[in-house]
Amino acid sequence: MHLDEARIDSRHATETASVIDLESERLRRAILRASRLNEQLADALGACHCFGFRSDCPLCGGQGRPGSEPVDPRAFSAFVAPVVAAEPELFQQFLERNAGATGKMGDTMRTSCPLRDTAERDEAS
Repeated sequence: MHLDEARIDSRHATETASVIDLESERLRRAILRASRLNEQLADALGACHCFGFRSDCPLCGGQGRPGSEPVDPRAFSAFVAPVVAAEPELFQQFLERNAGATGKMGDTMRTSCPLRDTAERDEAS
């Protein structure tokens, strides 16, 4: 290999490493934002940050479904209240359909939850 070819290869490797570093940092920030949003949504719904999907969770042992913890009023106001205000009839139907059966929303998720069923299948694989 000639000296000029080695310089070109070295420059290319440096440029590639810079691109990878930038992309890694972008992905790290995206994961951090998603994690914060997940925490806020869990707080709004009165759930553990794992939403009760992780049986090995040190905080809830897989029992931290929505409604299992106190609801954070600020997070609820930011995330849930606008949906209820926008779709009051849908929310009322949901309450009528579920409240009488169990008394607690968290209990309804123990019987059937498409997200939980998918997560459990993924863990078993």
